[in-house]
Amino acid sequence: TIEKGEHTASILLPGGVQVDLMAQPVSSYGSLLQHFTGSKHHNIALREFALKKGLSLSEYGIRKSQTPSSKIQTFKTEKDFYKFLGLDYIEPELRATCRFIPVLILKQVMIWVKVAWKIL
Repeated sequence: TIEKGEHTASILLPGGVQVDLMAQPVSSYGSLLQHFTGSKHHNIALREFALKKGLSLSEYGIRKSQTPSSKIQTFKTEKDFYKFLGLDYIEPELRATCRFIPVLILKQVMIWVKVAWKIL
């Protein structure tokens, strides 16, 4: 075990493979799955989008960013997580290979602009 907490642990497997584990209630599964299926770049773009809407994202769910003590909205599925943000669901495979950046056009009309990026 590399590190452990009340609901999390990181372990090192033979061959040097690190595994991060997190236990959450079923009601938060969608938020947790979205967080860990990433990609990192997708999650950053999604967090920036949410902040503009006054929301804060985490592996636990979504809450109002201006009210740290606000109740966290949890999601059983990733689709519900994206729907709450007013977005269409994006398959994890697409999140891993390119960035999808929400762009607001003409006030409330949203489109997704696909930006390819090179995987190092």
